[in-house]
Parts: sequence; structure tokens; C-alpha cells
Amino acid sequence: MSAAAQPPSHRKLLIEARRRGWLILLAVVLVALVGWAVGHSKDPSYEAEAVLVVHAAVPVAEQPNSSSQLAATYSALIPLDRKVESSIETQLPEVEGKDYAVANDPNTAVLRLTFHARTSDGAIEGARVLSLSIAGGNPITGNIKPNTISVASLPTSAEESAASSELLLVSIFLGLLLGFVLVGFWRPRDVRLDTLRDLRQQLSCPCFAIDLDTRSGLHPLFDVLADRGSRTLAVVPCTAKDKGSAQALVKALLNAFGTGRAVATGAPGSDEAGELAATAADATIIVVRTGERAADLARAADLLNRYGAEPAYAVIAVGRGRPAAPAPRAPDAGAASPTA
Repeated sequence: MSAAAQPPSHRKLLIEARRRGWLILLAVVLVALVGWAVGHSKDPSYEAEAVLVVHAAVPVAEQPNSSSQLAATYSALIPLDRKVESSIETQLPEVEGKDYAVANDPNTAVLRLTFHARTSDGAIEGARVLSLSIAGGNPITGNIKPNTISVASLPTSAEESAASSELLLVSIFLGLLLGFVLVGFWRPRDVRLDTLRDLRQQLSCPCFAIDLDTRSGLHPLFDVLADRGSRTLAVVPCTAKDKGSAQALVKALLNAFGTGRAVATGAPGSDEAGELAATAADATIIVVRTGERAADLARAADLLNRYGAEPAYAVIAVGRGRPAAPAPRAPDAGAASPTA
């Protein structure tokens, strides 16, 4: 299937992805680099975890429910207890970046104590000191009843905090979001003509899609021109970049209809004054390449209209007109008689 014949919605989506996808990729890379730099500018952090078990001083039958409730209470109370905080400061004055958190596994009597520090040894020592300070028969604070917390396990190693990797993932997500916002802002301000449907949305004259390399799409245009007789045609490129496509179309028209039927002009508004040359012909065909800006087409059409050479037909051209099989002859082109 040729590019001109592909389903417009699918082709348009692929073209837009190739044209503007780099902006999304650039936004992701830049924001991710910022996130990576911020993450690595911070001091490293390690965490070690100790596991504690809570035993409520109640009859055995009530132990499971009461212990889990007491564990939930301790998990909220311990991080707020001033005596626990003072004890940590007193026992570990040399440990930098120390911080701790206590969590309760839902509906259990298990407490997970996590200690953070800037070194692995500091995190391990902090978890051990804090655990032993609140467990056993002589806890450091009166808010914890003696012998209600016992140590299940103490850490022997610490892991580096995942904050940096989490920050990188957040940065990638924000980069994607920023990229889509930028594309959404850019696209309406840079409308491009990629399909026949795009061309028809800009012009009210008959429009055609032609692949200049394979010559596909020429038959419908030839049929229309043959019905119009031997009127002379000015093939006008939308911009100077479309001149090669316009010349390739003229060659195909001359091959089909004979010399003198079509002539290529310069682009409207250029030094070649294509709008003036188009006034000498009976009809004007404006040619745009795929990817041309809609604003450029509107500007060219407006110039042609001012000089009374408004486009009678429009062609969106795919390819560069490289040598291919001979263009098809127009039906009865040689015998066509002029009609008004």
C-alpha cells in the first residue's frame, strides 16, 4: 500500500509520532537528568530494619486481638515520644542523618522498626539501640509497659535507600507529562498537511493525492482534466520547497496530454511571482508536498485569489518524482475537444 493510499487516521498518527515524538523524548531526558542530579546531590542514606513483637498483658484468650491493638498504638506512639528521641540522640551522637520510623503489619502484633542513617553501620547500630531501648522489662519511656515488646530479629546489614530511584521514576513520569503538554500546545499552532483529508479541510476545490514515484493517483486527476478539454494548466508549487513536486507533476501531465497543456510556475510570493504566471493559464493546480504547513498553503491560496488565479484543483504529492514506469495516458486525451 502506498503512502498516499494508507488509511488517513493510521498514517496521520504515525507521521505525528515521527514529527513530534522527539519533543516528548527530549522532555523525558531533560527532566530525568534533573531528577538524577537532584537525587545524587543528596547525601547517601541507608536503612536497617528490626522486627519486634508485642505481647499484651491480658488473658491468653484475648492475646491475639489485644496484642494487635497494642501494636497499632505503639506504632503511632513511639515516633512521637520525646524520651525515645532523646535516648537516640544521647546514645548515638556520632551517627549522622539519623531518623527512624515504626510500622505495624495490619492485624498483627508485629512492629517493624526502620532506622535511617548516612552510613550502613550507623543504620544497623541505630536499629539495634532503638530496639533494645523500648523492648524488655525496662523500656526507656513510661509510655511503653514493661515486657510488652520483645525483639524478634535485629539487623545485620543495611540497604541503600530507594529514594534516588523513586525520584528518577517520578522524573520520567513528569517528563512524559511535560512532553505531551508541549506537543498539545505546539500541534494546533503548526498544522501540517499529511493526507488528502488534511488538504480537503483547507481548500474547497477538487483535491487529489498522487505518489510521484509510483504514479498512483494520477488516473482520477487525468479523468477530471480530460473532461475539461484542452484548457491550459498552471501547476503552482505552494512554496519553493514544493517546486520539484510541481515539475514532476507537469512532466506527467505533458506525457499524458501533450506539450503546451501544462506549465510549472514559481511559488506565489517568491521572486518568480507564481501568482502572476498563473493568471495566463485557464486553470490553476496548486501542489503541496506531504508535511507542508497549512499556514503556507493558506498564504499561497490567498495570493492566487487576489490575482484571479484561485486554485481549480489541488494535489498533495508524495515522493520526489524519481524515474518510474511511464505515466498513464489520459483517456482520449488526444481527441478531447474543448468544452467550456
